Amino acid sequence: MNILLKLVFLVYVFQASAKPLTPEESQAMFVDILTNCKAAEGASEDDALGIITHSVPKTKTESCLHACVMEKTGVVANGKFSMEGALQLAGMSGDPQKPKNVAVIGADCVSLDVVDRCELGQKIMACLHKGAATIGIYPATDMM
Repeated sequence: MNILLKLVFLVYVFQASAKPLTPEESQAMFVDILTNCKAAEGASEDDALGIITHSVPKTKTESCLHACVMEKTGVVANGKFSMEGALQLAGMSGDPQKPKNVAVIGADCVSLDVVDRCELGQKIMACLHKGAATIGIYPATDMM
């Protein structure tokens, strides 16, 4: 697997626990989450590429796929961006800087008030990208 895909594992597949998952555990979880979300949302391989590259979704299907993955990983809880979930996910990377980055970037995302879950997936990614650009970091490697 390429390095970008492995980085994605660290971003989307950690569940809240006291220690980082092994690469094998994170890969298995990522594949399971992405496979289930692709099926649930009717997403294609091209749609899934947006998850892998941490892109801001451009289509409804991509937005719904992002929302599904965020829900499964705790980044979205009760229809809102979850700072707690995002911080837990970032903390699982083992890099102490990542939760700090998420705390700064995610602060603006907490106030997002979007009813449609797919639109919320798009808005969260746009918010995270905007915040990352503001402090000069790259979302795929510096947040989670």
